[in-house]
Amino acid sequence: MSKDKLEQATVDAKAQIEKKIDEFKALLDSRTSDPDHFITLAEIEKEWAALKNFTNKTYSDMVSAYLSEIDERSIIKSKKENTPERG
Repeated sequence: MSKDKLEQATVDAKAQIEKKIDEFKALLDSRTSDPDHFITLAEIEKEWAALKNFTNKTYSDMVSAYLSEIDERSIIKSKKENTPERG
């Protein structure tokens, strides 16, 4: 994945998270305005847990994508070439 694709993945992840947060806010707004259909604490906790899980997974996927692009071999090779031998 190129740097541009990784940057786009970051932008997309942030947009998805913001959308989910907006949906959560809208749910709270709509379910706290009518006393006859007021949201329960259990429903809030359920929706909040779902939001946290979605956010954690999205960030985890984004970080995994970044980490998968690291070329460890070239870093190790460079380190070996630039580190004086002991002894």
